[in-house]
Amino acid sequence: MIMQQLRIIALITFVISLQACYQDKGNYEYHDINEISIAGMNANYSVITALDVLHIEPEIGMTENVEDPQRMEYYWIINKGTTAVDTVGREPVLDYHVDLEPGAYTLFLRIIDKKTTVAWKKGVSLNVGTLYSKGLLLIGTDEEGNAGAGMISMVTDTVLIPGLLTLSGLPVLHDPVSLVHAGDKERA
Repeated sequence: MIMQQLRIIALITFVISLQACYQDKGNYEYHDINEISIAGMNANYSVITALDVLHIEPEIGMTENVEDPQRMEYYWIINKGTTAVDTVGREPVLDYHVDLEPGAYTLFLRIIDKKTTVAWKKGVSLNVGTLYSKGLLLIGTDEEGNAGAGMISMVTDTVLIPGLLTLSGLPVLHDPVSLVHAGDKERA
């Protein structure tokens, strides 16, 4: 029994020593890659849908001097949770006329070096609100008894928004009793 255990131990030792002698024929020709840093972006941005233009001009640093602008690809991607909503820009500087539903999003800048196929990205929070999030709702009738509604919006600055019902696409309404604004639970 002891002799058999010694043979097993000797066999295991022999197999292990064979692995130690194995020569690795891997590729060890390493080279530096173009490392990219992205700075100059706020952690949070708040915008009003259908009103604001989101302008972001990040500071992009590279360890290599890239003279060919076609070498780099830029993607400004908006996510809601883990789902990509839209790619809103393909240039280093973002100028996006916001056209999103009110809510909380994540905006990513993704940069790809086409020579090395290495990608770098940075994400920021994007809160989208609406002009109708905060203010005074005005309702009434005109001379013919048609319903009318307007709003004094106080989201960013005090702005008068006339003709809410005429711009809504609804048929002309007569003799209004009340107006209900349900709001949006996801608004910023």
